[in-house]
Amino acid sequence: MEAIVEKVFTEEIIMKGKQLFSVGGEWKKLGDFESFIFSGNLETTGTACILRFTHSSHRSSKDVFAEVEWVAYLKEKGARVPQHYYSIHHNLTEEIQAEDGSYFIVACYEMFEGSRIKWTEIEEEGNWEIVEEWGRTIGQLHRITKDYSPKDALKRLSWRDEELLQIEAWMENPDPEIVQYRDQILRQLEALPVNRNVFGLIHSDVHTGNFLVKDGKINVFDFDDCSYHWFASDIAIALYYSILSRDFQKSEEREEIAKMFLSHFLIGYETENHLPDSALQTIPIFLQLRDIVLYAVLQKKWDLSSLDDHQTTFFNMIESRVQSQQPIVQVTF
Repeated sequence: MEAIVEKVFTEEIIMKGKQLFSVGGEWKKLGDFESFIFSGNLETTGTACILRFTHSSHRSSKDVFAEVEWVAYLKEKGARVPQHYYSIHHNLTEEIQAEDGSYFIVACYEMFEGSRIKWTEIEEEGNWEIVEEWGRTIGQLHRITKDYSPKDALKRLSWRDEELLQIEAWMENPDPEIVQYRDQILRQLEALPVNRNVFGLIHSDVHTGNFLVKDGKINVFDFDDCSYHWFASDIAIALYYSILSRDFQKSEEREEIAKMFLSHFLIGYETENHLPDSALQTIPIFLQLRDIVLYAVLQKKWDLSSLDDHQTTFFNMIESRVQSQQPIVQVTF
């Protein structure tokens, strides 16, 4: 989290958020990368829940409410996504003013039970069935979202509105070749077809850190990055983070593993939704786009002069690929 946001996120704001959604019980901080995330319990029922504080520099109130409305629609249509809870004022989101004039948007939602899947469980234990379920889950979200029609005032941002595409905003003197590479990717995206069969409101971040597995089924959460995007991007992100996770352990046979991952993933995906081959062939572009976005977010969020060993390795891997203008892995269809 940026220092300026941490400075205004006070205990008073936390207490107000807990009061607004009647959250008590065992209180635990879970994360603070893009929002401040806590777990607790609803005082009325004791149900485990998540309380999320999102700063106005990251999302507006309309952005967050649009997210919550979409998630509610997905749940109504049968997707395994969180139920959002109402505040004491019967609102799904609440604003709390900070001392500098900015504000935090607070939302409270269901905390899923389940376990996180590790890459070793997939490759070394041969648990490819969970990759098929991963694909089925994303395919279901894409199928459902095709019929979603938000109110105009509550429409989520489009992929083109992503602030992290603006590398220049986070670097004083960005490498001109990297900027040119970014522009090349954007031109390719702008030339892609946009229709309900290939494009719509998507999660944009369904990696293993954003879902839990229970009884062989996947429960998806953290819809903060949802945006209007190509469906192929969601598939590319699942592949991207799987290869990234594996790279911290070993880097042999990467193309073979990517091919196997996509084969199993698409078996599950096709049970819920169909993407034409022309859309699948765009996955390499979205792998490159993810590197650009991560490169920018690390410039924004991290003090690059004081990284630990793990962070240094992570950053260098991404920077090397961006400089060489290569995707994280080569895939063909």
